Amino acid sequence: MKSLFAVLLILFSSRVFAETNFLYQLQQLEQNKDNLGMRILVKKNYKTKFSVGEWDKVRKILKGNYSIGLDAVIAWDRQASITGSSIAAVSTEYTKTLEEADKLMLANKFSEAFDKYQAVAQDSKAKSRGVIEKSNYQFYYNVLHQMGRALYSQKKFNDALEVYSWIKPNYFQARQVMFEKMWASFMAKRYDLALGAIASQNSGYFSKYLDPESYLVQIYILKRLCYTTQLDKLVAYLKKYKSDLQTNKVNLKDWARADILRFSLVQILDEKTPPEMLKYVSAKERADEKNNIIKLIQAKYQSEKPVIIDQINRIIGYALLAANENNKILENINKLPDSKELSKTGFEFWPASDREEWFDEIGSHVFIGATKCVSKK
Repeated sequence: MKSLFAVLLILFSSRVFAETNFLYQLQQLEQNKDNLGMRILVKKNYKTKFSVGEWDKVRKILKGNYSIGLDAVIAWDRQASITGSSIAAVSTEYTKTLEEADKLMLANKFSEAFDKYQAVAQDSKAKSRGVIEKSNYQFYYNVLHQMGRALYSQKKFNDALEVYSWIKPNYFQARQVMFEKMWASFMAKRYDLALGAIASQNSGYFSKYLDPESYLVQIYILKRLCYTTQLDKLVAYLKKYKSDLQTNKVNLKDWARADILRFSLVQILDEKTPPEMLKYVSAKERADEKNNIIKLIQAKYQSEKPVIIDQINRIIGYALLAANENNKILENINKLPDSKELSKTGFEFWPASDREEWFDEIGSHVFIGATKCVSKK
């Protein structure tokens, strides 16, 4: 009996030590802002079995450190430690409902799909007593994202815009939301919001390269407002973008900033390692991980490049057709608010709020100006 107790004690002590050691190292890396080290350590322990309590402590650390790479942060929610736990049971219940909703979307049953997405959003918020925890932001925003898509598919564009407005800029698909918000605004004939969404996608936080469809909507609206000079400039820019793609002049790191998921990886490449952190993650491990990230981004770029070029060709063709039309008489849209703080030429963008933190302004732009079209008489 004594020997059995000794064996159990040794096994238990070893397990506690392993857990404590991992958590301690992760905390040290976090305190030193060593995001690359954190990423590697988490990946190494992805299949390690921890207690649910330990898993949750790690999760809270990761959810506050998207700079380690959102792929690693999101993956932790599927880590081995929660298999068979009450957390996994709730997750399985939500997953089942969301999968049912996805199938309804594919079957064009958008209203029924919306109801299921909404049920998950409401239940998850109720379980959090009305306040979504930071560690659950990504999940909650993703459900809202699907709700917005379901409303858009029902042609409830204004309702979709309202739901999209609930999603914060730190959502990992924030730029995609802005893209969809742009289309919803355009379909609702809210040209101010549509152009604002384009400006938000083009925020300095992101890549200067937009999804080609963003340029298409911009062309639609510029034509609608009779901004012929801006339309000509946009065509010239698209031709330059296409040329840069064909001659490999596109900056890979800048292109990777097209969405937050890839951008979170690019940031790691430029990090400098605190020397004292090498005892937790070696220089070789760090070099190997950086190479893996570069290969991942390069592969994604090469697969998307021909598709982007094809889309740009089509959009340039439409833009040239729109620019050459002689009939510039269009109905006025509702006059948009002026701003004395902005220049009178061209079209300008301005944050919708006066919040000082620039990151909070992503997705909060509106178009300020008025149509230049000749009114019908």
